[in-house]
Amino acid sequence: WISVYEDHGTRPDGKPGMHLRVKIRDGLSVLPIDQKGNVFLIREFHYGLCTTDTETVSGALELGEKPLQGAKRELKEELGIRARKWTSLGVINPHTGLSSAAAHLFLVQDLVFGKVRHEGTETIRAVKMPLSRAVRLVMRGSITHGPSCVLILKAHKYLAHRH
Repeated sequence: WISVYEDHGTRPDGKPGMHLRVKIRDGLSVLPIDQKGNVFLIREFHYGLCTTDTETVSGALELGEKPLQGAKRELKEELGIRARKWTSLGVINPHTGLSSAAAHLFLVQDLVFGKVRHEGTETIRAVKMPLSRAVRLVMRGSITHGPSCVLILKAHKYLAHRH
């Protein structure tokens, strides 16, 4: 999942220096939205934060997995949803200062609901709300997961320009 590198070389000022680099497996975030404009988020406890957070379906890519494959897998595992319409809203690099871990962003529509299959390490609760409320939660700092914030705001703008 994580590799740490210590690189030695010459700094821009000509003096010897060192750079640390952390490579985290690339990930993805998925935002499902129904025909009424409701999005489906999750509430999940995160050990590293010592808190429960609201966010989009998110996860890491398995080795050799393509972003769309991983997004479909995570959406089915965490919310039991399959989608007939997938729109890529791009890729972000949330940790450019010290690490690399691209996050692929997907908006999904035309939803089919099925059985949830959480991993044994996950405690997830589904949350349904209007997209406009999710945007307000991002703007007031109640949703703080970086890829989720970007995905919610990009989806809002994308959908507003399509209507």
